[in-house]
Amino acid sequence: MVVRGFVDEPVRTALLQKALGHMARGELRPNPCGPARFFAKVDETPEVFVDPMLQSLTERCVRCLRLEGHPTDRALGRVISLIREGGFIHRHTDAYIDGVPGHRPGEHHLRCNIVVRLADPSGRPVIEDSALEVVEGDLWVFYASKCMHQTMPLRGSEPRIVFGFGWSVPLTHELQPPP
Repeated sequence: MVVRGFVDEPVRTALLQKALGHMARGELRPNPCGPARFFAKVDETPEVFVDPMLQSLTERCVRCLRLEGHPTDRALGRVISLIREGGFIHRHTDAYIDGVPGHRPGEHHLRCNIVVRLADPSGRPVIEDSALEVVEGDLWVFYASKCMHQTMPLRGSEPRIVFGFGWSVPLTHELQPPP
């Protein structure tokens, strides 16, 4: 599901500056899952990453997606992702695996991601082999634990920047459009 214009231009610009600032200070670390990828698990060091804007966006996602009472995903939680030219996300799912930290039996990992910067369409998310037609400011939502997802190698000099949020939901959960 895609929610068009989830954040307006001032918020998107503030998120962009936030991500670039974290990158400049070395607070985003290389992602071992692929080249030219950097990330931060926000909830591991909230004192560095969580501010009123991020908290407000988290609460807005909960309201809009009707996620009240659902626990935050423990495997990834909130994430800042920055991919530079040539970087990509390999095809995978974020399935919960028995014995791995964050495992929640009988639940799906629901992800929602805010597109902060997407200068080149090569960085669009590909869910179940279909590229999503998202633009900056949009939010996309999917069951990361059951849907194969990836990106193609990023072209262009501008990084792809996404702020992601995750929850654990029952296997019977059904996505509903925002009210």
